[in-house]
Amino acid sequence: MHGVHPKNLTIAQKKAALQYLMFLKEKRSGKIKGRGCADGRKQRIYKTKEETSSPTISVEALFLSCLIDAIERRHVMVVDIPGAFMHADIDETIHVKLVGDIAELLLRVDPSYRKYVTYERGKMNLVEFLVNKHGFVMNPYDKCVVNKNINGKQCTIGWHVDDLKISHVENDVIEGVYDLLNENYGKESPLTVSRGKIHEYLGMTIDYSEDGKVKFTMSDYIEDLLEEMPEDLSKGVCSTPAANYLFQVKTNQAKLSTEDQELFHHLTAKLLYLSDSMNVIQWWVDASYGVHPDLRSHTGATMMMGKGSLYSKSMKQKINTRSSTEAELVGVNDAMSLILWTRNFLEAQGYTVTDNVVWQDNQSAMLLENNGTRSSSKRTRHLDIRYFFVTDNIKRGRMSVQYCPTDDMIADFFTKPLQGAKFQKFCKQVLNLSDEDLLLTAQECVGADESGSPELGTKSGTTDSNLLLEADCEDQIPVTLPVTPQVIDDVTSSPTSDTRLQGAKRSYVEVARSSLD
Repeated sequence: MHGVHPKNLTIAQKKAALQYLMFLKEKRSGKIKGRGCADGRKQRIYKTKEETSSPTISVEALFLSCLIDAIERRHVMVVDIPGAFMHADIDETIHVKLVGDIAELLLRVDPSYRKYVTYERGKMNLVEFLVNKHGFVMNPYDKCVVNKNINGKQCTIGWHVDDLKISHVENDVIEGVYDLLNENYGKESPLTVSRGKIHEYLGMTIDYSEDGKVKFTMSDYIEDLLEEMPEDLSKGVCSTPAANYLFQVKTNQAKLSTEDQELFHHLTAKLLYLSDSMNVIQWWVDASYGVHPDLRSHTGATMMMGKGSLYSKSMKQKINTRSSTEAELVGVNDAMSLILWTRNFLEAQGYTVTDNVVWQDNQSAMLLENNGTRSSSKRTRHLDIRYFFVTDNIKRGRMSVQYCPTDDMIADFFTKPLQGAKFQKFCKQVLNLSDEDLLLTAQECVGADESGSPELGTKSGTTDSNLLLEADCEDQIPVTLPVTPQVIDDVTSSPTSDTRLQGAKRSYVEVARSSLD
């Protein structure tokens, strides 16, 4: 890096100069981290997406690699390369313009610098270092995952920009890989390294403490998000997402201010970051028919390889369908990219996948998927041929579909608002929780009946409470009630004018009685 006087730059170079950006972030350890980068939007005109995007491992590949680490009892190390992008191969000279406070700070550090500096920046050469120089082989289904057979066992490295996860069954091997990285990238400042069974990585806590198992938690991340959330955006605590307004869109509401819009989208993006044998992959795929205001359906899918969901998806379907069978067929098509990618990724990692099972509860849809157009009737013949893509993959042996009773369809958890025993059952399966881990709460609406008498959930008798009841309609007021025989009798006999509340009422009574037992 060196300074360049503006008189020595052409008009074209000045126009092409990128503005320097500095971001400050408080890390979970309490330290303040500064991250500088160039605003590269001008480069998008003549650069490819691969050249202008950061190398990042996919969440699905990260979860699968962690699962492999646990099953093979590998040692794991997490390494942070400081100033990773400064270790870059140079294919052009890029001028970066510093303005405002950051320029003043630079001048305080070194008065010889002026308004313009040049950064030689380019694509991170970590791939070249690992693949070309040290013989690692890239996984073709995720270019930020590389493998190498060392001492007869696989060593895997995955990275997200400058944060690396290294694993091998022998600890000496990952220490050797660390020495290679430190020798190449730690000349300016030493690499930050995490050893042991518990690691902080990409906002997650990855815990290998139990033999043969891996646990992912994001408690600190969620707590920080809740602290950042304004009170008017928070509606209190709720036992389930089973609210009657889940898919409602109020088009006549006033728009948020620009500041509130940015905050809302920021918090939403942070929330979106929150999804027995290695030879059999199991998927549960389902669809809720016509649940959105425009009568489109909703797809839910989840994948397991043992206990607990490895990753899941919940999405609105992009087309309208005329029956639940069609909705189920479109739902499987929505999940096909992940279903096939997962198998391909594991096979590229050296695993033999004997079956890729998709569980469904609609046998008509299964007939269409197995037989294609041969099982089409007048009602389904119009479907686009791309939705029979699944038929081709079944014939090729890349997947199979099997029947799952509706009561055991875990994907229901991602397609509709559940409550009561069914919500708790699927919640335990998806998160791999025990009965003791699951917080038992109930949900109710606050209001008054036509006579003006307080209904179940009003603020009378809310002290020393065990269970939360929350409003499910307008003017929501989260309240709590104590769990005693008298209160249970009062809840049972309390007036409930809205039929939507009956399910929540039964849920409260059921949970309260079981807790007393």
